[in-house]
Amino acid sequence: MAKISRRQVADNAVVAVAFFLTAWAGQTLCFPPFVASVVCPASGVALAMTIIRGRHVWPGVLAGTFAILAKVLVMDGGAPLAAGLACALFVGVAQAVQAYAGGLFFKRWVNDPCFESPAAAFRYVFVAITSAILGSSGAVLALILFGFIQADVLSEITVWTVGRTAGMLIFTPTIVLFAQRRNRALPNERRMEALLLLTVMAAISVTVFSVPGELANRYPVEYIVFPGLLWALERFSNRESALLVTIVSVIATYGTAHQLGPFAVSADPNISLMLMELYFAVMTISSLVGGAVVAQRNCAQRMVENARQVLEERVAQRTHELRQVNETLEAEINERRLLAKAFEHSVEPTLITDADLRILTVNAAFTSVTGYALAEVRGHCLDLLVAHCTDQGRYEQLMAQLDGKDEAKGEIRCRRHQDKDIAVFPSWVSIAVVRDTGGRITQHIVSLADITEQKALEEHRAYRANHDLLTGLLNRASLEDVLHRTIAYARRSRLRFGMLFVDLDYFKTINDEYGHIIGDKLLKLIAERLLSQVRNEDSVARLGGDEFVIVLPHVQEASDVERVAFAVVDQLAKPFHIDSYELNISSSIGACFFPDDAQTAEELLTRADTAMYQAKTSRNTYRFYSTDPCACTLSLDEAQNNPEELTLARDSRRLVEAA
Repeated sequence: MAKISRRQVADNAVVAVAFFLTAWAGQTLCFPPFVASVVCPASGVALAMTIIRGRHVWPGVLAGTFAILAKVLVMDGGAPLAAGLACALFVGVAQAVQAYAGGLFFKRWVNDPCFESPAAAFRYVFVAITSAILGSSGAVLALILFGFIQADVLSEITVWTVGRTAGMLIFTPTIVLFAQRRNRALPNERRMEALLLLTVMAAISVTVFSVPGELANRYPVEYIVFPGLLWALERFSNRESALLVTIVSVIATYGTAHQLGPFAVSADPNISLMLMELYFAVMTISSLVGGAVVAQRNCAQRMVENARQVLEERVAQRTHELRQVNETLEAEINERRLLAKAFEHSVEPTLITDADLRILTVNAAFTSVTGYALAEVRGHCLDLLVAHCTDQGRYEQLMAQLDGKDEAKGEIRCRRHQDKDIAVFPSWVSIAVVRDTGGRITQHIVSLADITEQKALEEHRAYRANHDLLTGLLNRASLEDVLHRTIAYARRSRLRFGMLFVDLDYFKTINDEYGHIIGDKLLKLIAERLLSQVRNEDSVARLGGDEFVIVLPHVQEASDVERVAFAVVDQLAKPFHIDSYELNISSSIGACFFPDDAQTAEELLTRADTAMYQAKTSRNTYRFYSTDPCACTLSLDEAQNNPEELTLARDSRRLVEAA
C-alpha cells in the first residue's frame, strides 16, 4: 500500500476547497429550470488540478463534490439526510471519475500543458467532451436514482455534459497555462498593455451582456470581442488569450442566465443555451488553436534566430581555433603542475598505483598518517596496507567493486608504522580508476580517510543509546532486546531461564533526606554489587528509578535462581558508605521463569513485577511468581536464622512446580 505524503494530503485539501467554492459560485450561472450550471467552473478547476498536481487529487474532487451536493440537496433543498448524503456521494464519485479520466486522457492523448500545437488543442476538446460524458452520465443517473430529478435522462445528460465541457474548455486551459513555469512573465510595458486589454474587453462584455435581449439581438455585438482576442494572441500568448476567454465567458453566462444579452432571444432556455454554447465553442477553440499557431510561429522564429547565432558562433570559433589550441596546451601544462602541487600538499592521505595496484607514489599526508615513506611502499601491492587477515575479505570486496566500474569505496583497517611498531586504524578507502583514451586502465588513485574519531563517536553514541548513563547498566530498550534474543534461543534449544525484578526498599526516603547526589552515588554502588553477584553471561539492567532487572540464561533449576536472589538480597542489605554517611537499604525481588511463568518479554516483566510486589509486603526478601496464595515468602533474616525454614520454602517451591 502506497504511503500518503503530506503533499498529497495538502493537494487534496486545496482541491476540495477550490471545488466547493467554484461550484458554489457556479450556482449563480444556472439556467432555470436546470439543476446543473450551463458553465461548470468546478469541473474546469478539478481537471486543471488533476493535470497540474497529478491524478492523486481525485479524493479532493470527491470531497468537494460531496460537500456542495450535501449543501444543495440537504441544507438548501430540504431533502432527507440519508438520501441526500448518499446521492451526494454517488455524484462525488462520478465527478472524481470525470477528473481522473480527464487527467489520464490528457496525459495519453494531449500531453502538452502549454497547448503549443493545433493537434493538441483539438485533442483536448475531445478529452473534455469524453470525460464530461463519463461524469455527467454517472451524476444524472445518481440524481434520478434517488428521485431528485424526473426529467428525460438523455436531456439531463446533455445539459450536464454541455455545462461540464464548457467549464473544462473555458477554465482548465487558463489555470494550466498560468501554472506552467515555462510561460515567462510579461515585461512591464506588455503587462500594462495586457491589463488595459483585459479591462476594455471586460467593460465591453459587461455592456453587451447587460442590455435586454431584444435590443442586443439586432446586431451581432457579441463578436466584438474577437478583435480583442486576436490582439491578445498576437501581442501576448495563449495564456493571456485564455484568460480573456474566461472573463468574457463568465460575463456572458451570468448575463444570459438573467435573460440579458444577445443570447436571451427566447423564453425557451434551450435556445439560449444552444446559442451561448456555440459562442463559447467558437471562442475557446479559436483561442486554443490560434494560440497554438502563434506559439509554433514564435517557436520557428526562435529556431531560426538560434540557428543564426549558432552559425556565427561556429565561424568565430573556427577563426580562433589555432590560438585556442596553443592556450589549451599551455593550460594543460599548468594544470598538471597544479595537480601535482595539490596532490603533494593535500591533507588527505593519497597514493597512486599502476594498473596492477602496485604503488607508484604517495603524498606527504600519507606518510604522516601511516608512517610509511615512499621508499618503503613503492613497488608493493596495495594490500600491504591491509591490517589483518580478517580484513582481507573486505579488501577483496573492495576490489570486486572495480569490476566494470571506475570507483570503489569501503571501510578497511589499515596499518600504521609507529616507532618500529605496527598499529592499526580504521580507514575509509576510496579508489578511482584512471583510463587512457582507449579505455584501458593506467592508474588508480587511492585516498585514505582516518575515521578513528568517527568510529569512537559512533561507539560512544551506541553505548549511550543502550546503557543507563548513571549506572552503566543496560537500559530498558537494551533489556527488551536481550529478553527477545534469550527467549528465541531458549525456544530453539528447549531451555528455560530465569529473571529477577529488583526493587529497592526505602530508596525514596534516602533520596529525599540526603539529596539526589547521594541518591545517584548509591545507585552506582548498588549497580556494582548487582554485577558482582552474576555471571558474565547474565544481564543486569536498570528500568528507571530504583528498579532493576537481572536476566539469568542457562539455568534449569529454581535453586540456581534462588541462590542469586538470596545473594542479591544479602548484598544490598549490607551498609553503604557514601561520603560521611552510612546508608542502609533493603530490596524486594520478584522471580519468574521462561517458559514456566510467561511466554513473552512483556509477560516475563509483568510476572516478575507481580512477584516483586508480593515480596514487597515483607521487604528484604524475594518471591517466586506463583498463582498459589499459600506460596512461601521468606525474608533474609528468617533465612539466615532458620536454615530449615529456607529448605522448607525451597521444597514448597519444587512441589508447586511439580504440581
